[in-house]
Amino acid sequence: MDLRRDQSASLCIRSFLNASLGIGMIVLLLEAARTRSLEISEKMRQFTLLTASNSQSLALPVMLQKVLGQITGSLGVIHGIIRLKEGEADAAEYVAALRWGTRTPT
Repeated sequence: MDLRRDQSASLCIRSFLNASLGIGMIVLLLEAARTRSLEISEKMRQFTLLTASNSQSLALPVMLQKVLGQITGSLGVIHGIIRLKEGEADAAEYVAALRWGTRTPT
């Protein structure tokens, strides 16, 4: 009789632990999905701000400053350079139009 009671108690404890483990795994999955959703939401917010700032009539340097600030912030980097193509055909070259977080070489 005691053996049967011990087996029954052991089965109950194992079942409870398995259920607890399953619930814990579900909570982890939901938390990971929530975190990813927040990250995507933040990137979409930054993209919306970038799009909105580009739709306004701004001077080119001001617009480039905003664009580079949003892109470097979105990527999580501290340095960035925007290069624009100047010149025609074979004589064209890329020049640094704007720098973010870097010093101009002397």
